[in-house]
Amino acid sequence: MTKQPKPPVAPVKPVTDDYFGTKVTDNYRYMENFNDQQVQEWLKAQADFTTHTLEQIPGRDDFFKRMMELDASVPAKVSCVLRLTNGKIFYLKSGAQDDVWKLYMRDGMNGNEMILVDPDKFKQETGKPHAINYFIPSWDGKYVNYSISANGSEEASLYVINTETLEDVGQTDFAAALGRSLVA
Repeated sequence: MTKQPKPPVAPVKPVTDDYFGTKVTDNYRYMENFNDQQVQEWLKAQADFTTHTLEQIPGRDDFFKRMMELDASVPAKVSCVLRLTNGKIFYLKSGAQDDVWKLYMRDGMNGNEMILVDPDKFKQETGKPHAINYFIPSWDGKYVNYSISANGSEEASLYVINTETLEDVGQTDFAAALGRSLVA
């Protein structure tokens, strides 16, 4: 068995700021600069240490292989399940062949599954992969507010879909549905 190396130690380089009379010291602020050679060296050493440590776990390779087999055998994964008081159920689902999570709805546990939002339609329009960041149904489930972002960006576009017509609603339609104006 290989001797276990010690984890890399990041150098302490204190920087002290004064916030309205309160001094706050940050010993590792320099690590915010990922282009810094010393930071890069520490990250690589940390990754090497982690890899070495994980490789020492008995049966790890067999466990990992079996985990991947089981994961691949699942026809679909479901996440973020929301059930409204009227029985409507909203959830994200990713099929075995899907690259992204899609938003679905069903009317009760035995209701038919209906896809509401497929991020692949955005990819077809722009050529860039998109993902659903979040979704929030209205209290009655007639509308769902959802956000989509491209290429893993944190900058998202907001949409509202009518679950009965499966069409995105504009600001006027949404405001009318709420019974008020969104523009002052």
